[in-house]
Amino acid sequence: MEWFRGRRAVECAVVRHRPLRRPQRRSPTRRHLHADRDSYIFEKPVTVPHEGRQQSIGFIDLFKRGHFILEAKQGSDEDSSRLGTAKRGQPAWHIAMQDAFGQALKYARAMDAPPPFLLVTDVGYCFDLHASTDGRTI
Repeated sequence: MEWFRGRRAVECAVVRHRPLRRPQRRSPTRRHLHADRDSYIFEKPVTVPHEGRQQSIGFIDLFKRGHFILEAKQGSDEDSSRLGTAKRGQPAWHIAMQDAFGQALKYARAMDAPPPFLLVTDVGYCFDLHASTDGRTI
């Protein structure tokens, strides 16, 4: 079995197994993307406000406007020599997955029109789906 990390892992887990067109790749030379090209993209930049007037730029692993935000982690099995984010089933893994949800939620709250679904995945192991059906941020 082939293992992938980061954007490549998300592509394998989501895009190749669903009848979806491939997301755009963010160009390292463009600071702002054209609205049409920004609708389905890996590593979508998001301006995240902080207390006071400070801001930072975060990057959504996979984004589809009006549909979802996906944050991906790569855990590892108990008997694996690869560590990944953390060993599955251990407290550190649960914390990492909760942190990934918090990261996706932070991005959603920073958007003018957040999508109705937040997905958190440990690639090749699980997907957690969080939904807001009332049109408000989760």
